[in-house]
Amino acid sequence: MAPQDNRKGNHPGSNSHALSGPIADKYSPRTLLVLSLALTALGGLVMARIPGIATMYWLYAYWMPGTFNQRGCH
Repeated sequence: MAPQDNRKGNHPGSNSHALSGPIADKYSPRTLLVLSLALTALGGLVMARIPGIATMYWLYAYWMPGTFNQRGCH
C-alpha cells in the first residue's frame, strides 16, 4: 500500500516548505529559532517607532513569508 499524502491541497505554504527544506537541513532547529525570534524582534522595534505607511508596507512584506509556514494557511 502506498503512503498517503496528508497535504490539504495546493496552498502558498506548500511552496514555502519546499523552499525552506534545504535551510532546515543545513542549520539546527535551535539556530533557526534564535534567528527567527531575533528578526521578528527587529521588526517589532521598527514598528514600535510608529513608522509611516510606506515603512509599514515594507514591514508587513518583511513579516509575510513567515505566515505561509503556519499550519492551515489557505
